[in-house]
Amino acid sequence: MRVAVLVLNALLLSACGYADSSSTSVTIAAVTVETIPEARANGTPWDPTSAPDLYIEMQDALGKVYLSTSIADAASFPLAASSPPIEVSNIERDYFFFAVEQDDDRPAREWDWIGATGSFSFADLVEERPTSLRLTNEDEAFCLELALEWE
Repeated sequence: MRVAVLVLNALLLSACGYADSSSTSVTIAAVTVETIPEARANGTPWDPTSAPDLYIEMQDALGKVYLSTSIADAASFPLAASSPPIEVSNIERDYFFFAVEQDDDRPAREWDWIGATGSFSFADLVEERPTSLRLTNEDEAFCLELALEWE
């Protein structure tokens, strides 16, 4: 009897538009770096001899990495930051991006912080299903544009 009630409840919820959104997924077809701060927080250049070398990651709130990419000599923007597409099947999770200035002559823990986007969830976008999403840090000096494909 309990199984029948559970199945009936699931059918009613689906019919009323409360279907489990886990059946929806999104693909990040492209990540574009729109802007980064012009210099470090103290005003010194990112790299004294060239444009900054970017290292960008996308993580979820649990620390799983979905994108990890480096861009050498990021001199002009906008700048493509990802390939291949990133499949996101759990749209309920919170995600964020961060970027650092990558220096091969120093350990990663000493790389200079560029910025991080606020956390976001694709579940908040599922009704609208936008084809692009703009993400920034607090002062909008670090900005990314995501190209999205919904399934």
